[in-house]
Amino acid sequence: MKEIKELGEETPKASLLGDLFIMPLFDTAEVKTSFTAPAKCTECKWEVVDKGRVLAKGIIKTKAKDKVEFKAALPGFNSWHVHSPYLYTLKLTLTIDGKSKEVKKPFGMRKIHAAGGNIYVNNEPFYVRGYIRGRKGHEHPNLENLPLDKYYEKNILAAKKYGFNFVRFHSTVPHDECFEVADRLGIFIHIEPRPYFGKYQLERKKMDDQGLLVEDEVWKSLIIRLRNHPSLMVYCIGNEIRHPGTNPRVRELVKMAK
Repeated sequence: MKEIKELGEETPKASLLGDLFIMPLFDTAEVKTSFTAPAKCTECKWEVVDKGRVLAKGIIKTKAKDKVEFKAALPGFNSWHVHSPYLYTLKLTLTIDGKSKEVKKPFGMRKIHAAGGNIYVNNEPFYVRGYIRGRKGHEHPNLENLPLDKYYEKNILAAKKYGFNFVRFHSTVPHDECFEVADRLGIFIHIEPRPYFGKYQLERKKMDDQGLLVEDEVWKSLIIRLRNHPSLMVYCIGNEIRHPGTNPRVRELVKMAK
């Protein structure tokens, strides 16, 4: 039986562009892309593709460690929502040491913001209907020994049938396959990278006295790795942090994330 790995056991997928950032600018009907050019990279051709049709394209001359940035206009775009998870593809063709290397990344045009005590998705009120997964008693074992994408797909499809639009992963971050399936099927994900000590009451003091809450590099790398997924809704530092509003470390992590 395949068990879900504990936090820290997940091996991130290798990426040619480790800091690739695809930012949907919902209100101006644009998408902004940025990344650091790899060593020996001299050119980047880019395309925004919609089901095989090229909507926008360009060519940028580069050199190693250049910060590459460009915008693509997407007038009349289809938005990504849990009810209609529409995905576009960013296609990058990099010339590195005279050879072409291709990077493809799906993305969705969606916006999340809060105002007046309400949550808005794509500028419309959004009511969260969530369920929990994650550590120990909250997890659903892979009893059918399914591949990870099929394992998450089965759970998300069942949840959507019951009207859920949001899943909180308690004290853990799911596999990349979970986000890929959630992007495709349409559900929001809440993650919690703070280490879990196993016994809340017996180890409560240890949890409360853990000064860093989450290590800087863990927090940064997690955000960079997952930020392009339209299904990611909530970066939560961790579970049951006492007095988070007055905790200076919480403020540091929030500032870092923003």
